[in-house]
Amino acid sequence: MSKGINGIRNHERFLALLSAGLPIPPDLVAWYRAAVERHEEEELPLCVCLGLRGPGIPSAKRRALIRRRDLLLNWIAGSCYDFPGASLWDKSGIVLEMIKRYPRSKHENALLQNLFELVELGINIPNSQNGIYERLVLLRKTPHYSPSKKRR
Repeated sequence: MSKGINGIRNHERFLALLSAGLPIPPDLVAWYRAAVERHEEEELPLCVCLGLRGPGIPSAKRRALIRRRDLLLNWIAGSCYDFPGASLWDKSGIVLEMIKRYPRSKHENALLQNLFELVELGINIPNSQNGIYERLVLLRKTPHYSPSKKRR
């Protein structure tokens, strides 16, 4: 996993723990301290030292737009009608067909227009069934947090 992805995940964990009033685990404390030391020694921006910005790391705004795209794909897939028990893979194929037929398919699902508005902002839509499926699976994963101690 790249340094940028780790930095973003650490930052998200850090904010979640702060918001919940939970103690910060030693690994996050070490990550933050190392970044601050690097910031002071090398005089680099703190966001770069934390791994939140830099080459190949999308900005917070871009990550939010990508998340919105993935949520729209998920909602479109959830509203697809197919045979009972259709898998996520099958629904990914239906979504792909609607995307390929756009704008003719814009009346099949109202969310398609919102999805294509993101293209105007520079956010790409996956152009394969596997690409859509991977985004949906990734979105549906539950994030895991590791608090430093169990609360009772």
